[in-house]
Amino acid sequence: MQRAERLFQLLTLLRNRRTVMTARQLSEHLQVSERTIYRDVQSLSLSGVPVEGEAGVGYRLSHRYQMPPLMFDRHEVEALLLGARMVSSWGDADMAARAKQAMQKILAVLPDNLRHSDENLPLLVPHMEDVQKFYTAHSQKIREAIRLHQHVDIEYTRADEQESSRRVEPLGAPIPRARARRCTQRQLAR
Repeated sequence: MQRAERLFQLLTLLRNRRTVMTARQLSEHLQVSERTIYRDVQSLSLSGVPVEGEAGVGYRLSHRYQMPPLMFDRHEVEALLLGARMVSSWGDADMAARAKQAMQKILAVLPDNLRHSDENLPLLVPHMEDVQKFYTAHSQKIREAIRLHQHVDIEYTRADEQESSRRVEPLGAPIPRARARRCTQRQLAR
């Protein structure tokens, strides 16, 4: 990795955090030595980037610092376009609309040589109607349950034709018992 790219990645890491990161954490993420991190932080500071740091605590970027808009390279644009196509094809109508809006915003600010990447992207996403019917029927309500850290109770027919139910937790951290709220399939259908 070239030094300029590493400095940019270091800046991006610090920019996306509200808490401090230690030199060790930064060095592990960027796969360089801690000494290199010290030199890179010093370079950023000398160039006017307000990196705040305290020995034994870590580094952070001043909350007042504003970075100029980011620019994507061709490979990053392709990854974003492919992801947006997947969401548009496999997601519910709301998520599909949001993905298209996001891509329109991104494409609008790209330089001319990257702006038409969407039309030239050779990666196609198959439309999977069976998966979409199952997923999109309740996906907005499931996303809401995930966001609100709610349990979801699902009633279904097993492979052996027996009726069954299951309680699932949203992705991520376990639901605190005090915040758990029962949400049934019938509630999801509303």
